[in-house]
Amino acid sequence: LARAGYTMESYNDYQPYIAARTYPTKKLTAGYSGYPNSDDMYNMNYLSDPNVAQNSQWDLYSGGNYQIWDKSWQHVPTARLDYDWNTGEHDRGFGVAAGFEWREMSMSYQRERIDYGDPNSKTTGDYNNSMLFSNHTPWLSSFPETFIGDNGYTFPWSSLPVNAATSAYNSRAADYKYREDIYDGYLSLHYALKHTVFIAGVRVDGTNYMGWTPVINGATKSVSPGYAKNPGGYTRPLPSFDVVHHFAQGFNLHGSFSQTIGRAAPGQLAQARNENCSGDGDGSATDCTVSVGNPNLKPRQSNNFDVSLDKWFNHGNGLFSVAFFSKWIKNDILTSRSIYVQDGLSYEVTQPMNSKAAGVKGVEVNMLNRNMHLFSQIIDAQANVTWMQGHESYSNGSTTYKYHKMMYQPQFIANGMLTWHIPQIKGALRATVNYSGKYYTSFGSTPGASSGFDKFLTFNMGFWHEVYPGITLKYEVMNLANYQPTYLTGDHLQFADERDNYGRAVYFHVIFH
Repeated sequence: LARAGYTMESYNDYQPYIAARTYPTKKLTAGYSGYPNSDDMYNMNYLSDPNVAQNSQWDLYSGGNYQIWDKSWQHVPTARLDYDWNTGEHDRGFGVAAGFEWREMSMSYQRERIDYGDPNSKTTGDYNNSMLFSNHTPWLSSFPETFIGDNGYTFPWSSLPVNAATSAYNSRAADYKYREDIYDGYLSLHYALKHTVFIAGVRVDGTNYMGWTPVINGATKSVSPGYAKNPGGYTRPLPSFDVVHHFAQGFNLHGSFSQTIGRAAPGQLAQARNENCSGDGDGSATDCTVSVGNPNLKPRQSNNFDVSLDKWFNHGNGLFSVAFFSKWIKNDILTSRSIYVQDGLSYEVTQPMNSKAAGVKGVEVNMLNRNMHLFSQIIDAQANVTWMQGHESYSNGSTTYKYHKMMYQPQFIANGMLTWHIPQIKGALRATVNYSGKYYTSFGSTPGASSGFDKFLTFNMGFWHEVYPGITLKYEVMNLANYQPTYLTGDHLQFADERDNYGRAVYFHVIFH
């Protein structure tokens, strides 16, 4: 079987950003309530002058007003050839499968950014008449909100002074190019008995890549002409072994061992610096986020062991399975995070790094039963629960940090779904629930700088019915229980630093089929 394909993607985005500040001349005192643990947050509930924002002079903040034009494109041609003989579900004896795939990806990211403001002054000009002083008190706040009154798309940008040096630096520092060629070949040998199947194979993963990265000088905030080339590549054989034994009464025992490899994302390897002060980075709780690349990243290597026991029932409509898995990981790619304050702005700096050691093991239990007839109704039910235990350590150059979890690895995950089919209207009512324990999204390169996501529960419902042959209406309510995501910080994710009020969402679909 021969296959080939080509994919092209392009991206264009414009983003204006307006920032205003006030520096009250009168002395203020503030009072706070709460405690910033994972279930609570500090909340300013007292201010000696609650109307200070409305009664103070507002000015445009130098260094906080800019326009960004981002452009990116990506081309991915692929070709694949596969062959198999005597490897079907009912085949017996010796079988073989082999194949080869080539894929090339080339991409470019370009940014044009114009920064406005006098570099020798904190403010650019009087902005008081453009501020909106409302009576709206935001969620979990005690005081009215103050808004920027201008539309960034129609704002008179030409009236502001341009900071040419900062504009050139922020434009060129974010640019990069990347290209990689991937060659994958595999060979697997199958041997099938009446009740047992053995599969032994090897996959060879070969990659050559090149990143073109701007050469920046952080001290002078300048970018040299041209790009620095950062080549890399590897060729790794990745063996695997699987065995499946079919017992009586619908029981199946499956065991496997495999080696896998994973590459860093292009931006992690090739992008020198990307600064974003728009405030749309979930969970950063800082004014600005700076992403820094790492051309020295090594590929992630993993040794994987899995064993599972399955039981089919209800005439093939039901399945119960329990599985144990364990992964030993070398050079895991994680995110290092640090925080600093400069010119009154707080910055979060993130950079991808390789871990020294990492691993995770766990147990997963799944239950599925379709087409159950209960009280003359047709019900589908599905649930799965996963418990995991992990570890990860990395060095920031002077200190080694050890964590009892991997990045993005909660200790406990649970999901459930219940569907009531209603043949009379050719429709159904479905409820789903999903739970995840808290997990890290970055590890601190300084004490206390780690960040993560708190435990989260979502409850959704959907209902659909056919109103005409080929036309179905579907209604959905997401986050019915109105749980809100909380972002955490601290070495043990013990403090809450941001909570978002996403609320509920209602969707209506018209489906043609």
